[in-house]
Amino acid sequence: MANYVHPRYAYDHLQVIQPEQSDEILINPGMGFETYERFNGDATETRNYWHDDGPVEYSEFNGSVKNEGHPDTSIAYFRWYWARLEPEEGKIAWDIIDRAIGQARKRGQQLHLRLMPHDQFGLLPAWYLKKGRLIWYKIDGKDYCIPDYNDPLFHDSMEKLVSQAGERYDGHPLVYAMDIGTLGFWGEWHNYQVPGSRWGMNT
Repeated sequence: MANYVHPRYAYDHLQVIQPEQSDEILINPGMGFETYERFNGDATETRNYWHDDGPVEYSEFNGSVKNEGHPDTSIAYFRWYWARLEPEEGKIAWDIIDRAIGQARKRGQQLHLRLMPHDQFGLLPAWYLKKGRLIWYKIDGKDYCIPDYNDPLFHDSMEKLVSQAGERYDGHPLVYAMDIGTLGFWGEWHNYQVPGSRWGMNT
């Protein structure tokens, strides 16, 4: 009975607030749109093709976080290939991601990351091209390659990259999420242009 409050006094401390109606887009953290390989306030994409290889240098912040003609966002999405993140064996270029985090902080965003092993044209670290086991194929008469996914060097390298990224950025307040793709073009589990690949589009 000690905690009993008479109904006459129970709601005396409450206030009713009626928000004003607005047609503005609400920028809820972790919801809605994401900027792609650019931040709030950056110029929009002008090239007429999809660009997967994330930047290693970033635009200077001009003080504006408005996206002209597009919604403002709370998340910036960036993706990098293994070749960019580990140009030398065992030496991860964390500064690429760290500087992106610094830019996200200035723009009032969190960073959504994706780590990718390779593209469809053999974009792999130069050191792995020399040491690793490769599967070669042709596109329009030109030679390209992907890693042999059974190669222990590929296994160990991917495991180290992912685990070290987890250790470095786990719980970071400005890292919203990290996509891990370690198989197939762009880490998307298909190698549809590689003849005989078991990871084709229809498998």
